[in-house]
Amino acid sequence: MENFYVAAFIVLSLASVLSSGWVAGRTGKNPRSWFWFSAGFPVIGLCILLCLREKPKKRVNALRAVENDELFDHLFINQHSKADANHENQFSSRA
Repeated sequence: MENFYVAAFIVLSLASVLSSGWVAGRTGKNPRSWFWFSAGFPVIGLCILLCLREKPKKRVNALRAVENDELFDHLFINQHSKADANHENQFSSRA
C-alpha cells in the first residue's frame, strides 16, 4: 500500500510539472524555466502560472489597407518634399 502512495505522488508531481510547462508555453512565458521551477515546487509553480496574466503577443509591422490618395501622398509628395529639403541644404551650404 505504501508503494501505491509513492507512485501516486510521483505521477501527480510529474503531471503538475508537465502541465506547468504546457501552461507557460500557452501564456507566452518561457516553458523551460517554468518546468524546472515546477520540478522543485510542483504544485506551487502551477498555481503561480494560473494566477499570472497572459503576455500580449508582439505585433511586427502590422499591415493595413491604404486608400489610393494616401498611397499617392506617401509615394510622391512626401518623397519629393524630402528631396527638395536636401537640395536646399546642399545649395545653401555652398553659397
